[in-house]
Amino acid sequence: MFHKIMQSVFLFLVLACSISARILSVQSTSGQSAKVGDNYNITFNTASHIQNWADYSVLIGWAVHPLPDPISLGAFFGSAIDLTSIGKVATGLGNFSTEVFIDPAKFDITAVTTYTLNAAITSVIGASLETSVRFVNTTITIEP
Repeated sequence: MFHKIMQSVFLFLVLACSISARILSVQSTSGQSAKVGDNYNITFNTASHIQNWADYSVLIGWAVHPLPDPISLGAFFGSAIDLTSIGKVATGLGNFSTEVFIDPAKFDITAVTTYTLNAAITSVIGASLETSVRFVNTTITIEP
């Protein structure tokens, strides 16, 4: 009897982990420089989590590298990504890509400059529906 109970608990945990995931990091997809006025592809990497986890939005901020505070959006706000509208609230394992616009009104540069892209991820976690904001970042070189 105990063996059957443990089997059921194990199966439940495996299923729960496989359907609940969270964003762990962000990275440049191409590894190449971005250009002012263009869209630039970024990838969010995800992993399973033992609790129910839903990421709802990502706020993108920018700062000239290096970023002095790893838990801030940086020097200016760039854009927001509504994960509900693109079907990425429950991501599962793996990763997904999206684009950010390198706005000429915000990136007024005359030389190649390295920026830190800062992503603030809003989430709801667990049965108690705890809210969370987490920060991940990556560096991107931007050309005028």
